[in-house]
Amino acid sequence: MTDATMRDDGPESLVDAPDSKPVGPLRAWVRRWLPALIISVMLIVLAVLVLWPKIVSTIRAGQEGVLWRRFGGGVVVDTIYLEGTHFIFPWDTMTLYDVRVQRRDVTASVLSADGLVIKADVSIRFRPAAKTVPQLHQNVGPDYVDRVLIPEVLSAVRQVMGQYKPEELYSLRTDDMQREIVARSVVQVRDRYVVVDDVLIQAIRLPEAIEQAIQGKLVKEQQALEYQYKLEIEEQEAQRKRIEAQGIYDFQRTVNSSITAPLLRLKGIEATLELAKSPNAKIVVIGGGNDGLPLILNMPGLSDALTAPGPSPANSAPPAPPGRATGAGPAGRATGAGPAGGRGR
Repeated sequence: MTDATMRDDGPESLVDAPDSKPVGPLRAWVRRWLPALIISVMLIVLAVLVLWPKIVSTIRAGQEGVLWRRFGGGVVVDTIYLEGTHFIFPWDTMTLYDVRVQRRDVTASVLSADGLVIKADVSIRFRPAAKTVPQLHQNVGPDYVDRVLIPEVLSAVRQVMGQYKPEELYSLRTDDMQREIVARSVVQVRDRYVVVDDVLIQAIRLPEAIEQAIQGKLVKEQQALEYQYKLEIEEQEAQRKRIEAQGIYDFQRTVNSSITAPLLRLKGIEATLELAKSPNAKIVVIGGGNDGLPLILNMPGLSDALTAPGPSPANSAPPAPPGRATGAGPAGRATGAGPAGGRGR
């Protein structure tokens, strides 16, 4: 009976064996909570994706960060976050500041010394003071440029430029004025954690009527200087002519005192000899008197006249006055020389 019963129950027990094994507690827990786990992981991933910009803070080159903790005392003033990647809690806030030299262009309205409104285009170069970004964030804030810097610099510009008149500003060198504006600005923002590197005056715009009047005045001043220069030139030219005339007068007086009759006679002989050596046709007219000087007349075609046949005796000219003459010369003797240097009378 027992064996038969066992033989009869054997196949059934073999078939029902897998279903009769107990399930482990871990597998049962996983089966029970698997949907919830999947939903939780998806929610966590979604939350990370949404909160990633608040969790990860990237500080780039030329920047510094200041951390504000919601549950940790507010601004962290003893730590400056430098360049790189930083992880923070999503309920905290990281504020970035540009610590490089920056530039801001503004226009200032200034009252001059005589009450005229003048426009000045000003360029400001500035940067946050070193190692004071947390204090700047706590006491002033990220908009420190509009809150502190620009008002203080414009105040310094008005104080300095208000000391001058429009015509002085029109022709004044801006270097000294810029240095004074920078000095005043540095003093005014010294306790505001900002450093003013320089204040540059790009342009000064006067009222149109004032600008035209100043330009007309400057033009007339330049014309007056031009006339003054011309007068000085004329005076110098007159002085030069006086000196030249005095020199000529002194020269003539010296020469006149040194010219003597023997000297003139010698110069006349030298000139006659030089004429005799020349191959050109010439007439040498010897002046009247015992010590007459030669006169030189370079006249083309006179050699043919000297070689032409003379007039007949019947129609000959009356005798020449005292002093022999051949060819021409009413008052003296003349000699003619051909191309070969010969001499005729």
